[in-house]
Amino acid sequence: MEPRRLVVDVGYPVEFRCYATGYPPPTLEWTRGGGGGRRIPVDAVVDDGLLRLRAAGVEDDGEYLCTAMNVAGSDQQTAILTVTAAHGQSASSRLIHFTLTLSSSSSQAPRFLHL
Repeated sequence: MEPRRLVVDVGYPVEFRCYATGYPPPTLEWTRGGGGGRRIPVDAVVDDGLLRLRAAGVEDDGEYLCTAMNVAGSDQQTAILTVTAAHGQSASSRLIHFTLTLSSSSSQAPRFLHL
């Protein structure tokens, strides 16, 4: 799997979306990757598969992991955010979409499908 990458200027809003299907319906969770005890920013909006950063800062640079889980198993997708110095452009939302299908059979591992 190749990680998805997003580059934004400091101060731009960012949205990551993670979609999953399966039976029973999976739960979705966003976490930070890369070690070092980094956490999702406290002012971030996290709702189901949505992770929104209102204004990206240099401290938001790095990996974000979306994990989908149900009784059949779990799978994880990584998004990489790179935050660069501002160039005076107007802010606009940037989106990354993931689709994940989880099997109801425990013998089949779930996997992400890219749109």
